[in-house]
Amino acid sequence: MQWSDTNLTQEEYALLSCSKDGWYKKQERYTQFMDILKRYIELWGTAVSIDFIDFCFPEITFNGDLIGNRGMQMINCSFYGKVSFKDTVFKEECRIQDCIFHQEAIYKNLLFNGEATWVLNSYKQQVTYQSLTFKDEFFLSSQTYEDHVAFEKLEFCSEADFNSLDCKKEFKIIDLKGIEFFKWDDLICVYNSPQCEWDDQELFLENYFKKNPDDLKTFKLANELKEVFPEEMDRVNQKLIDNDWSWSCYYYIEYFGSITKQYLGKKEYAKAKRHLDFFENKLRTSDKELTHLISVAYVENILWQLNHKQQKEAWKYIPPRVKGEYEKIWSPPR
Repeated sequence: MQWSDTNLTQEEYALLSCSKDGWYKKQERYTQFMDILKRYIELWGTAVSIDFIDFCFPEITFNGDLIGNRGMQMINCSFYGKVSFKDTVFKEECRIQDCIFHQEAIYKNLLFNGEATWVLNSYKQQVTYQSLTFKDEFFLSSQTYEDHVAFEKLEFCSEADFNSLDCKKEFKIIDLKGIEFFKWDDLICVYNSPQCEWDDQELFLENYFKKNPDDLKTFKLANELKEVFPEEMDRVNQKLIDNDWSWSCYYYIEYFGSITKQYLGKKEYAKAKRHLDFFENKLRTSDKELTHLISVAYVENILWQLNHKQQKEAWKYIPPRVKGEYEKIWSPPR
């Protein structure tokens, strides 16, 4: 929408997209700014677009009176004070994308009749999602939470897809309804985190594995590694965060294998042997699917990028069943 299509003056329209050093940084101009913003929003039909605005007030609230119970698209906005989205019915799609929240953010008492898509947002302070109802699909992806985050009293009536949520501190998941619609691809991150408080976690896992039975063996193996080798798995966790890798259970197992390889390359054979013996014992009783998982996620790369001398020396410490799986893929070092 161009300024000429609005009931705003060119100066007023320009003020909506000025930088954080602009005039409305001063709190006394808050009322004037909100009046301009409300008149701008009223021009839209079923959905409003709020893009490239820096909100520099100590606190701002988006509610039904401001939004007008329509749809909303908010893209590339920055909030330098506390922000609340509350007491609103979104009749059309609600999209919040590429926004930065420098202070506390609250989503409370919201009803979404259309799709809700929240992607690529960054939260510097705590975030609360409370009393939200999603009648249509909800997609929450690529969020960075630097502080505490809480999901409380959420109700899903259609598919809810959570993925790539980077939670730096504690997070709570309390009183979810419609859990059969709930999907969280970062399953291992959520389940293993000592910072997670989740009252319905086991019910979620039961529903998840009914829909994704092939993931159960991978999930159990990754969690057993977490229990037996907590220090190494903490290193795995940090590596995945640093490299922005997928949070899937498979990658936990694969990178654990790279730690085994590091031990072998540094001649720390006692440490490597603990890993290798663990998988040797697993292979004694594993079925076809688990054997394949161990082979491709762990065994395949345990000598990769070691020089020939290192490989020959390490080969002496690899137990027979692990050797057997390796030889199905690669020739042994000679």
